[in-house]
Amino acid sequence: MKTIAFDKVKGRLSEIIDRAGDEPIVITRYGKERAVLISAESFREREGLCANLTRWRQTNTDLFLDFTFENARQNDDTRAFE
Repeated sequence: MKTIAFDKVKGRLSEIIDRAGDEPIVITRYGKERAVLISAESFREREGLCANLTRWRQTNTDLFLDFTFENARQNDDTRAFE
């Protein structure tokens, strides 16, 4: 993924949109990541994947009854060694 500062985006938007067709572009502002620009095709693919996952989850609710992100964090054994 390429990264570009917001102040550089303003003057080169057309070029940056074209580049987003090849790979996602992270846009930063004041040194912090603020947005990601992706192609419309990539967006539709991701949107379709999310919709499929949502449908799958709705038909398999029994698998998710006890799942919360908090429980997942508490049970995470991949913590770094201190």
